[in-house]
Amino acid sequence: MGYDIHITRRRVWLDDANDITLEEWKAYVASDPDMRLDGFWEDSYDGGVILRFEDESFAVWTSHPDAKSPDDLVRFRLGAGNIVVKNSDQAIRIKMAAIARALGARVQGDEFELYGDDGQQNGVDLPEYDSEPEAADGAKPGVPAPGGRRWWEFWK
Repeated sequence: MGYDIHITRRRVWLDDANDITLEEWKAYVASDPDMRLDGFWEDSYDGGVILRFEDESFAVWTSHPDAKSPDDLVRFRLGAGNIVVKNSDQAIRIKMAAIARALGARVQGDEFELYGDDGQQNGVDLPEYDSEPEAADGAKPGVPAPGGRRWWEFWK
């Protein structure tokens, strides 16, 4: 498991709408000399086990400043209308901000924090979702129901 950072056009990355399309992503990767579209992700583990995932959106950033070998690649993937990177560092978030600018998007973490061009967190855009749904009678949570009691006070 890891922590995801998203390039998104949405107010909140998990919303549905305003997707970055596969065609847009492929066009961006083709235009950036530091990116390469691989279409797969593969890792080997102790004992020679190789894990491979096929996805035509898998791309790599080949120019991370701390890369020590050609195998030190940063993987990007388009998923659910957002471009996603796991376990990013500041250099990766700076690259993500450049990609976001090119795609008319922004960089947002799993917990809705936003990142600027410098790769640093610069705020949070919290969703305005209700924590509890409306009751069947239309009453809002925490609002007294007819009779002056709140919906959870039914036992009184």
